[in-house]
Amino acid sequence: MKFLKSINCLNIKIPSFVQKQIITAVVWNLHSFINNRDSLNFLTEIEKNKYLQILDEIFIYIDKEVIFDFFIINAYYFHQIGMVNCFKYKYDINYQEYWIEKVDYKNNSILVAYFTLNYNEEVNIQIDGIRLKPQITKIVQYDFINRVFIYKRMFWVEIPHYTFCFKVNFLIENNNCFSIKIRDVYGMFEVAKNFLLLDDVWIFIDHPEYAGDNAESLYRYFDRFYPEKNILFALKKRSLDWNRLENDRFRLIDVDSFDFNSLVKKCKKIISSQLIYNYINLDKKEGQFIYFPSSDINHTHFNIINNLNIDLMFILRDFYNPSIDFSYFSLTSKEVKVLETPPRFEYLSFQKKDKKILFL
Repeated sequence: MKFLKSINCLNIKIPSFVQKQIITAVVWNLHSFINNRDSLNFLTEIEKNKYLQILDEIFIYIDKEVIFDFFIINAYYFHQIGMVNCFKYKYDINYQEYWIEKVDYKNNSILVAYFTLNYNEEVNIQIDGIRLKPQITKIVQYDFINRVFIYKRMFWVEIPHYTFCFKVNFLIENNNCFSIKIRDVYGMFEVAKNFLLLDDVWIFIDHPEYAGDNAESLYRYFDRFYPEKNILFALKKRSLDWNRLENDRFRLIDVDSFDFNSLVKKCKKIISSQLIYNYINLDKKEGQFIYFPSSDINHTHFNIINNLNIDLMFILRDFYNPSIDFSYFSLTSKEVKVLETPPRFEYLSFQKKDKKILFL
C-alpha cells in the first residue's frame, strides 16, 4: 500500500505489470474465501472489515481495463467482473457477457445466464422485436467474506416453434448486450437430441458400498409396476448387500466392472440417493442424472451440486431448497421438485395381499 501511495504522489501511473502482480495475489484469496463462510472464522468482524477496507484502498490504484485484460490460470471472467463490482463498485455494461448454460430440447428452451451487480435491472428478451417472458428466473449470490461479490441471473427462455426470425436479442436497460442466431440455437437442440440415441437403460445406485436407501426402494417400485423398463442396480460385488439383492432377483451390475464404466456414459438415466461424484465419473455422462436425497442438504454442498450437472432433484418441503433466489446453488425450480410428504416406495413394492372380512 505504501508503495502504491508513493507512486501516486509522484503523479505517475501505476505500471500495468505492478497492477497485475497485485491482482494475482488477490485472485488466490478469492478462490479461498468466495462462498466460504467458515474460512475466516479465526478473524473478528472488525478484522474482516479492516481486510476489506485494505482491498478497497488497493483497488483505487487498479485500472478496470487492466483487470479485464489480465488472464492467469484459475482466473476467469467471473473473477474479473466480480473484482470490478466488489472492490471498485463500478458496473460497465460494455464488459457484460451472456452465455447459454443449458439446453432443453424437449421444451425448446435455453437457460441464459450473466453476472451483474444489480439484480433488479430490467432484462428484455426479444425475437423480432417481440418480447419473450422467461419461464423461470433465478438469482445466484456469490459472497466474499461478508460482502456480495457478484450476482448471477439466470433465465429459462422458450424459443417459439417454427419461428422465422434470425436472432434472439437480450437487452439490459434497453441496451443490446447479447444476440444469438436462431440457427445456432436449433443446432444446440439437435446436439441435445443425441439423448434419444442413448441406450434405454436406467441405472439405480445408492452407494457403491451399500444399498437400502431411496434408489433401492425406487428400483423395487419400477421393477414391480413398470417391468418393461430396462433397469439395473449398481453396487460393488464385495458389498454385504450384494447377495441379499441377488436373492431378491435384482439385475445387478458391478460398479468396478468395465461394463458399468461403459454403460454409465451412455445410459438414459442415473438415479441416485447419494452424491456419488467421488466414486463415479459423471463428467462424461450423456444421460440424465436424477438426485433423490434421503437427508437434507446445506449451503456447504453448493460447490459439489453445482458441478454435478443435476437434471432433476427431489427434496422434501422441510429440506433446504437450493432453487430459491440468493442461494449459492445454480439449480432453478425447473430442476428442483418439492415433495409435500416423504414417498414410501417400499410399501408400494410389497406384494398386495387380499383380505377377506366377514361381517355378521
